[in-house]
Amino acid sequence: MNKTFLIVLAFFNISGCSIHSKSNANERYVYTVTIEEKTYGLTGEEVPKEQIGEQIGQVPVACRVPECAPPPGSIFYKIKGHQYQKYIAVLSNDGEKYYRWTKI
Repeated sequence: MNKTFLIVLAFFNISGCSIHSKSNANERYVYTVTIEEKTYGLTGEEVPKEQIGEQIGQVPVACRVPECAPPPGSIFYKIKGHQYQKYIAVLSNDGEKYYRWTKI
């Protein structure tokens, strides 16, 4: 009986920690975007223009804080050499820089 209780307790402890970690990952990002049921967060890292691939399209960007500045852009691209499911890039509003977003 005691072993079963400890196993069940350990399972809930591990499950609770993994759920908590996932919710914290979403809270790290001020800007998020969802494309094809995948959510990405803005990292702020620049991507060289030569690494920019096919255009995904214009997608509205969500912000998790009330006093949000305009997002850095809304036209998204695939990044050459990276899995589309893991990273994407956005063209800045001034049309000069690309910023990486990572799947969260």
